[in-house]
Amino acid sequence: MKNLTAGGPRSILDQPKYAGERVKLRNRLFLLVIFALVVLGALATFWWYQGRSGSLSPKENILVLGIDDTGPGAPRRSDTIFIVHLGQAGQPLKLLSVPRDLKVRFPDGSEHKINAAYAQGGPKLSERVLSDFLSLHFSGYLVLGYQGFVKLMDLLMPDGVTLTLDRPFKYDDSKQNLHINLPAGTQQLKGQSALDYVRYRDAQGEDLGRISRQQGFIQAVTQQMKRPQSLAQLKELARLVGEQLRTDLSPADLYHLAQRLQTLAADQLKMRTLPGRTVLSQVGKQQISYFIADPLETEALVSEFFQGISVLSNSDVKLIVLNGNKTPLLARQVSEQLQAQSFTIVATWNAKPFDYAESYLIDLKGDRRKAQLVATALPPSVRLVTPGKFQQLMEAAGKGDRLKQIAQMLRTTKVPPNNRAVDLNEADLLLILGKGFSLGK
Repeated sequence: MKNLTAGGPRSILDQPKYAGERVKLRNRLFLLVIFALVVLGALATFWWYQGRSGSLSPKENILVLGIDDTGPGAPRRSDTIFIVHLGQAGQPLKLLSVPRDLKVRFPDGSEHKINAAYAQGGPKLSERVLSDFLSLHFSGYLVLGYQGFVKLMDLLMPDGVTLTLDRPFKYDDSKQNLHINLPAGTQQLKGQSALDYVRYRDAQGEDLGRISRQQGFIQAVTQQMKRPQSLAQLKELARLVGEQLRTDLSPADLYHLAQRLQTLAADQLKMRTLPGRTVLSQVGKQQISYFIADPLETEALVSEFFQGISVLSNSDVKLIVLNGNKTPLLARQVSEQLQAQSFTIVATWNAKPFDYAESYLIDLKGDRRKAQLVATALPPSVRLVTPGKFQQLMEAAGKGDRLKQIAQMLRTTKVPPNNRAVDLNEADLLLILGKGFSLGK
């Protein structure tokens, strides 16, 4: 087995030792990482001047680790983790975000959060653990900090980046020496104020809102940043990035990466997050929060996102769930159970007059693959039928055109989960819970 801790990371220009890291600001390095990758595009010209082109063979998957290096003395854990899928010229650049609390198995068989891999074995161990977990080959890694963020912003965008804040951003944390006070309205965010913007997090920790703001910042930077013109400016840029970036990629590999980023349009950046859920686990006297990846959804995502292989997953299936047997809250409970398995619930409601002797799974679109996915998650007593067959059964029982009645009801009623009227055609399948249906049977 090769030594996972031997050999430190290399800077672009030299090989400084790891700086100390703190990890109290979860996911706030995301923007720095993206920003640094954009900066690499400007560096392509500099490497060309230096005659470092070499072999430009593409690098498929690159592991990027964001490290909060604002001060020494804390455990070295990766604060932000994502995978860059480079692909060929003309194809989108893909970024898969990996939650730092992802529960993974280490080579010695022990289970930890993925961010602990950096503390135990540096980027090489992080790379190996994720490679085993996702069945992906990595061509190299990049490790970044954000101490140079303000200087990079001032060098590349001295007039700042234009953004509109929908409300004042105020945050104070004396322990982290973090004090943010940005007014509402349109303004030019320079240096420190730009860093404050990307580090801002509401007191409630609303991650989705922050991610949305960060993506808006990425788009603004890629649209507004001008390429450095002078060789002196390029050299200064290279020096600053060199202070932040550690990597095991060769100059030729970095040149190739920079070439791809140099022509990257905003709509060619595709971002996804590893699918799964957060759970609390009791470890001794402590409750520890872990992110548990959904194995089927993760396998489908890796196949499609990285390998270009289309794999049908539960989240691709859209369902309408109706209660046809009067059991209180049955449709909602079954919907929640299906949602927990990543199926998409379009609507859940009652199928009056509650006179269904059987349970039916109606394949509205004729996609047998989707129908089988749902059928395997339901009791075997549920009858899988086509719309035509369902209609025949209802008419034979003297119940009329039930599909027409259901469609009319859904079009005229605001139903959960989104409190709106829906069209039957929005779903792939219609599940009617009839007499005798119960969870677990």
